[in-house]
Amino acid sequence: MSLVSDSLLSCCKLEANPGGSEQVKIMARICSLPLFLLAVTTCTAVIHEEPDCPPDMAFVNCTLSPCDAEHVNCEADPDATCKADYCGGCVAKFYDDNDRELHCETEVGIICENKNTTIGCHNRNHVMTIKYANYGRLSEDVCFHPYGSEQLHNDTNCRAENSTEIVRNLCQGKNNCHPKVNNVVFGDPCYGVYKYLEVDFSCDTEVSVAPRNDGHAVSLLAGLMLTLNFGYCLWL
Repeated sequence: MSLVSDSLLSCCKLEANPGGSEQVKIMARICSLPLFLLAVTTCTAVIHEEPDCPPDMAFVNCTLSPCDAEHVNCEADPDATCKADYCGGCVAKFYDDNDRELHCETEVGIICENKNTTIGCHNRNHVMTIKYANYGRLSEDVCFHPYGSEQLHNDTNCRAENSTEIVRNLCQGKNNCHPKVNNVVFGDPCYGVYKYLEVDFSCDTEVSVAPRNDGHAVSLLAGLMLTLNFGYCLWL
């Protein structure tokens, strides 16, 4: 959801507050409504200090903190602390008492857009074999955005091309993997829809890889066998 299609989520401009404290202010701005309408919309905006976002994750103006939205929750830990992230979208992230980001989704192999989650194998001697991956949206219920807008979830046939290939390049053969789940990595297969990455993988015993000079070792072995055979013939 790099840019939210619902104008009420993105029409208000957020400005840094010199005092550092958060306030609520009414502001008006001409907004671009989807395709057919231009209107002046009055919005309630949370004024906060603009975060230092990575170059590929632009700061997004949100009319409401996602942590204050009606549908915000962490299924895995209801007592987790919510912190809003405005880099690349209006995202509610949850943290434990040690300030570690939590994986709130109960489904295995699901990472919501712009969330930071590690997937992998519990056994350290196992590695991941990626069977399938999709970045997009195939269900209205998975990774439900706190804003609850229908437009953020209504496309359930959203698939990014090469999702499986991208995840294989990032995670195949590793014990665990920490992929970035955003439009920069996978492209945007359905503009304005809040997406997620779904990964189907198995954890298999790691297969030892032969050294690169195995050809030299085979040559030595063949030479040794030839010598032994020649000696055997002379003995006879």
